[in-house]
Amino acid sequence: MQNIKVSIIIPVYNVADYLKRCLDSCVKQTLQEIEIIIINDCSPDPLDSEIMREYEKKFSNKVHCIWHKKNLGQGAARNIGIRSAHGEFIYCVDSDDYIDLKLCEKMYNATIAENADMAMCDMNCLGKNNFIIKNCRSNGKFNTTDLCDRVKDIKTHSPCNAIVKKSIIENNNLYFPETSGYEDAICSLWYLASKKIVRINEALYYYCIRENSTTHGGRLETYINSIRVIKYILYLDYFNNLNVTTKQKFFLYLVGWMPSWCQIVCINYADEFVKFCNNILDLFKIYKIDYNDNIYMQSEENIRSVETFRFIEQNINTLDFNLKFAAYYEYQNKVYTLNHYLA
Repeated sequence: MQNIKVSIIIPVYNVADYLKRCLDSCVKQTLQEIEIIIINDCSPDPLDSEIMREYEKKFSNKVHCIWHKKNLGQGAARNIGIRSAHGEFIYCVDSDDYIDLKLCEKMYNATIAENADMAMCDMNCLGKNNFIIKNCRSNGKFNTTDLCDRVKDIKTHSPCNAIVKKSIIENNNLYFPETSGYEDAICSLWYLASKKIVRINEALYYYCIRENSTTHGGRLETYINSIRVIKYILYLDYFNNLNVTTKQKFFLYLVGWMPSWCQIVCINYADEFVKFCNNILDLFKIYKIDYNDNIYMQSEENIRSVETFRFIEQNINTLDFNLKFAAYYEYQNKVYTLNHYLA
C-alpha cells in the first residue's frame, strides 16, 4: 500500500440521496495519497450499499467499504474507520455533506509546513437549494500553552473541519463515544491534546442542514445520548489528567448547552423531563460543581448555566416541577435579552 497521508472516514446510514455527491468530492481530491473508508452502519436503504459497491469497484485503489451487521451509531462507525485507517492523519466527513476538492491537500500541506498535529478550516452552512446561510469560522487561541485559554475559545467541536494526526487519537485514547448525539464533543479534547494547530482561512467544508437529520431532529434520544457522551468524557484518563482549572472550564463547556436542552425536553417531552434532569444531576455526582467558585462566574452565559443547574437541584422534587422550570427559564430568557439590549 502506498504512503497514505490522509484517511477519510465516512459513516453511512440512510443517505442515498446525498452519498454520491459526498463521495465524488472525496475521490476527486487533489491530494492523491488518500484512502476513503466508508462504513455502512446497517443502513435500511439498499441504495446505500449499491452506491458504496459502485465506488469501491470504480476506485479500488482508494475506496474501502465496511459493513456493520447491526446499527451501532455514528461514533462506533467512525471508530471502526479510524482503527482501520493507514493514514498519518484522520479526517471525518458526514455522508450528507461534501468537501472542497483541495481540502485534503491544503490541510495536509499546512500541517507539514507548520509541523502541526491538526489543521482546521472554516465551514459553509448550506440550506435549501444549497444556499449558503452562513460561514462558520474556526477562530480560537488554539496554540496557546494555557489549555484554559483553548477551552475558552473553542468555537466548534466538529471533526468535519479538522484533520488530526491518528497518533493524537490513539495515544490519548480519544476515540468517539459509541453513540449518536453530541459524540463530536470528543473532538474538543483532540484540540487540547494537539501541541500545535494550524488554521486555514477558507471555508472548505460544506455542511448541509437537513430538517430530518439526527443533528436537527430534536429527538429525545439525541439529548439523552448527549448526557451519556459527557459521562463518557468525564471518565476518560485524558480528561482526569488535566489540571483542575482546565477540567472545570471544560466541564462547563460540555454542559453549556444543557439549559436549552432542558427547555426543549420540558416543552416536547414533558413526561420524561424529571428523568432527564435526574440524568443531568448524575453527572454532577461524578464531577461536583461548587456553585460559588469564581471560575463559573466569568461570563454571563456561564452564570446562566450554573444558576439553571442550581435551580434544578433545588426544585426537582417539588410539585409541578415542569411548570416551575418553564416559568424560570422564560424569566431567564427575558433577563438575558434585556441585558443584551442594554449592553
